[in-house]
Amino acid sequence: MKYKNYLEVIYPIEKRKVEIYIPWVIVQRILSIPFLGLSILLKISPNFISFISIFLIFSASFLMFLDFFISGILVLTLAVIFDCVDGELARVTKKTSILGERLEHLAADLFSMIGIPSIAIWLFIYNDLSILILFFCFLAATSHVFIRNFFQFDSNVEIKKTVFFGKILLSQSKEFISINDSSIFISIMFFLKMNLVTQDGILFFVIILSGIFYPQNLSYLVILVSISQIFFVSLIIFGSIAKNRITLFIKD
Repeated sequence: MKYKNYLEVIYPIEKRKVEIYIPWVIVQRILSIPFLGLSILLKISPNFISFISIFLIFSASFLMFLDFFISGILVLTLAVIFDCVDGELARVTKKTSILGERLEHLAADLFSMIGIPSIAIWLFIYNDLSILILFFCFLAATSHVFIRNFFQFDSNVEIKKTVFFGKILLSQSKEFISINDSSIFISIMFFLKMNLVTQDGILFFVIILSGIFYPQNLSYLVILVSISQIFFVSLIIFGSIAKNRITLFIKD
């Protein structure tokens, strides 16, 4: 298989069009290359890579609790990279499965509930972070995971008949990623969510750099993540409550 064909399998053009605005993902793709090559050479399954990613999240949290913060943040970063590898490996080996999708979602949920909150706990134990801010971080993280999994938009909604505000709400789900082409503002809302809330976001990349070089700024970044989570949780709740109102989603 030629290099161009390999690139198309590992990193399809649909993903490239989306991720061009999520710079940290591009860095992940580059860093994942040696791990992907080794996984192919050793014939490791994508699901096993997913389990490694999950294990690394817990390991990172444990290291932070022991005050090995830099080691913990690097292990957490490695977990994110492995989460990137499992999808690439699944596409190369054509070993996609329902279990693989569930493990991918589980890893993302664990990152939200354990990754960032572990940083907040480290700040609380070793850097005098307010207990109220710690509580806020846990509340934001758990709410974000719960709402993301509990509320689902109907995938049968006709995008062409959806009003502008309805499109903003639907754009928060990856199932409706194509809706971003309909408006610059809608695209901005989607990419703000990706960059401020998820493990693929530029904000997490800034947290990595800050944790290594400027740990005194971490508390502000963790608070920003939590505020962003609450904002998008509120958006999803409102959209889920309003989705049955035809006047919101369907044009006259």
